[in-house]
Amino acid sequence: MISRGEVWMADLGQPQGREFALLHPVVILQIDDLRHLNTVVVVPFTSKLNRSHGGATVLTQSGEGGLTLPSVALCHQIRVLDVNKLQKQLGNLPQERLYEIEAAVAFTLGLPF
Repeated sequence: MISRGEVWMADLGQPQGREFALLHPVVILQIDDLRHLNTVVVVPFTSKLNRSHGGATVLTQSGEGGLTLPSVALCHQIRVLDVNKLQKQLGNLPQERLYEIEAAVAFTLGLPF
């Protein structure tokens, strides 16, 4: 079972241009009611803290969601992945951090929040 707010290691594929790629942790954004689908909506993380700027990123602390390093959720890099690209569950984000990511995704998409 895959649930909203879980952090997984995922294969993001080969890079194309400025896309974030290769093996990285991601957070599941998709609602649990859509678990029966073969795809999942995610936001990737990076441990390169210099990428934390503006309203489209969220800083997480080491240990949150099973992340071993402080990391940045790249909310402007929203992806849809085949569930087979999810390799290992790391943990669950605290609700307040997931809320911050939701707000940053809404900012990225120009949606009211």
